[in-house]
Amino acid sequence: MAPEAFDASNYIITHKADIYALGVILWEMLTGSVPWEGCSMVAIAYSITVRHHRLPLSKLDAARCPPKLRKLIHQVSPALIKGGGVYLNNAKVAEELYAVKASDLIDGRLLLVAAGKKNKMLVRIAAE
Repeated sequence: MAPEAFDASNYIITHKADIYALGVILWEMLTGSVPWEGCSMVAIAYSITVRHHRLPLSKLDAARCPPKLRKLIHQVSPALIKGGGVYLNNAKVAEELYAVKASDLIDGRLLLVAAGKKNKMLVRIAAE
């Protein structure tokens, strides 16, 4: 859940929540783990909003995470990564995903494999 959703005084959830969610999904795909696994929703909310804990980029293996994707995850939300950039809009996120060039691809597809504790994920992002 995006940090803005934990704010009881905030009655409007914006596109930022969707972009935050995309960043979390990318992080999960690339690390093969769930952020804050085993923590309750209350503990996660406290960690994010009060203690300002963030997802560690160091868990993103360079072999599985091309620099452009690492940059996108860093930019996708300042709330997601400590020291992250400004929130991007949906069009900019799509543009950044499209910018993954052929040099980052294996046989025309970006192949991301992450071994989780319970299963393995295989994700292919088709190139043009």
